[in-house]
Amino acid sequence: TFGPVWDFDIAMGNVNYLGADQTTGWHIRNALWFRRMFEDPAFAARVTARWPILTTWVWSNRAVFGSYDGELLALRDWLSIRVAWMDAQLAP
Repeated sequence: TFGPVWDFDIAMGNVNYLGADQTTGWHIRNALWFRRMFEDPAFAARVTARWPILTTWVWSNRAVFGSYDGELLALRDWLSIRVAWMDAQLAP
């Protein structure tokens, strides 16, 4: 099992080093340990198979939105509501 990804501090273009702010190219996949995993054809095939599952519920998804646009809208809505809640909790 590939465990949870803990460090989202460099996710979604949030940093300006090592090219992680770019919208193209692999970022973490260039790390030595991850690059080594992709040398295994079985691992690479499983990653590829896992990628196009927009219409399939997998644990622990909260819902299936059926398309890239649906997933994007759901993410935007969730983030907007979450930020509003955090603003209300942390307001002076």
